[in-house]
Amino acid sequence: MTQLYLREKKQARQLLVTQVKRYNCITIFEITEKFTLMKFMGHAACQTQLNKIWNGRILSNTSNLKVIAAAFIPILIVKIVSIDSAEGKKEHAKLVSKDSAEEKKEQAKLVSIVSAEEKKEQVELPIRKWPIWMTKIYYFYHSPSIKFLFSVVTYMAMLVVFSLFILTDLYPISEKSPSVKEYIIYTWAASTLTEEIRQAFMIRQISLSLMTWFSFWTLFEIVMYSMLTASVFLRLILSAEIFYHARMTYAITLGLFIINSMQFFLVSKHIGPKVIMIGRMMFDIVFFLLIFAVFLFGFGVIYQSTMYPNSTPSFQLFKEIIYMPYWQLYGELFLDQFEGKEPSTCTDDVTLYQNGTIDRCPEINQMNTVVLGVYMVVTHIILVNILIAMFSHTFTTVQDNNELVWKFHRFSLVREYYDRSSLVPPLIIISHLKRAFLSICSKCTCEYKKQDKFKIETDAVEELAILEGSAVSKYHTSNKETEPSGLNTSSEQETDLSFQHQLNSVLSKVDSLEKWVVRDKRKRQIRPVALNIKQHVPAQTNIVENE
Repeated sequence: MTQLYLREKKQARQLLVTQVKRYNCITIFEITEKFTLMKFMGHAACQTQLNKIWNGRILSNTSNLKVIAAAFIPILIVKIVSIDSAEGKKEHAKLVSKDSAEEKKEQAKLVSIVSAEEKKEQVELPIRKWPIWMTKIYYFYHSPSIKFLFSVVTYMAMLVVFSLFILTDLYPISEKSPSVKEYIIYTWAASTLTEEIRQAFMIRQISLSLMTWFSFWTLFEIVMYSMLTASVFLRLILSAEIFYHARMTYAITLGLFIINSMQFFLVSKHIGPKVIMIGRMMFDIVFFLLIFAVFLFGFGVIYQSTMYPNSTPSFQLFKEIIYMPYWQLYGELFLDQFEGKEPSTCTDDVTLYQNGTIDRCPEINQMNTVVLGVYMVVTHIILVNILIAMFSHTFTTVQDNNELVWKFHRFSLVREYYDRSSLVPPLIIISHLKRAFLSICSKCTCEYKKQDKFKIETDAVEELAILEGSAVSKYHTSNKETEPSGLNTSSEQETDLSFQHQLNSVLSKVDSLEKWVVRDKRKRQIRPVALNIKQHVPAQTNIVENE
């Protein structure tokens, strides 16, 4: 890819998004994302292509302040946005060299590739001949960066409305009917959830890889929308006396929506890796909790059986088992109960503490103090330090590859907002209805087909394959010229090979193996014929000698 990008930048970027038949009609971008090839995604060709898709038709030299100002003041778009349809075509049609005849053939193929791209760009323009200012506005608001900007603004506005609703206007249904703010929140959440489901089926297509599909933020959003559904359900069925349960679920749901806004930081090169780091540390906490739960229940049963024997089976018993050892992890030791200093408000009467009138007095047992010491050693010295080591490993792993991690996850961000509609929730439901109608029409007439810059079909696939092969051969020759001696250096070079080089080397080995199999079959077919000839030849010689 480096050799191809140095020679022909535009064709190298096109190769990343071109469907390749020998890869089962998927693109190099999709292979890179599926197998988590961060080094390849960090290549200049990949990042340049992502920047080109992210900015859309907006010129790269336009500052962010101008873009933000033009987004809210459409009059300024005429001076900022430019349709980039004819720029750079002459640059890609230049001759690389005029010395050899082979390079002239490649140049002719390059011209055919550029002409094919020109035709696609002409098709991409609106069918009607719109005025220039309308065309600029169209492409400006269809760029993924502008879609992201309005998504952030509408999400923050929704959080403000949601907060006002919970803080000032949350009453039982029997006391007050739902307000306008509540309907706005429900409509926004329903349209956003519909968009998430559409992206899951259309973009990710329910990948079988659990680590790519069931990521932290995906699980977080599932919990978030499930809590919102539970909040609405409790609001409808609970009476005013127990309405605090619905209020609590609404408050937790609002907190989850606020935390979910951290995903917008992924667009930042400096804050984005920290968000990814937090998501990975959450999985570390899950593994820690699984180990901690073993010691929690183990020591909790010891405490409960020796301090409060013969307890009544109930949910309160389960709570008491985990209550004391859990808070001891944070420094609350409950020494008054362990050392026998009983609280003044307790009793040993069974009827009183079973009725809940007074707390039960713990039984004095000096072994509990020893058990407490062992528990503190295990949890504070061993388990907590294991958790710190896991966090340190995650932090170091992400920090060492800070830029590569951000560039790799940036692909999914650009892909998501490229496919998203320009309409913001709740108006995005109009786009969903339009997509559904066009999808039905395409199945009936087979005419409509949406253009996808992440997966294009080109007529110049063979020309791109030739350019790819020439770049690979030049890469081999350059490596042979600068190949250092020694087994260690050669092994290090093999690990640093690009994904494209490795894939082509495997394909070449498969082709050579296939040729060898064909030759072997031919040899096996020739051998019986040769044996028959040898058997006939001696008989003929004997006849000649007798004559």
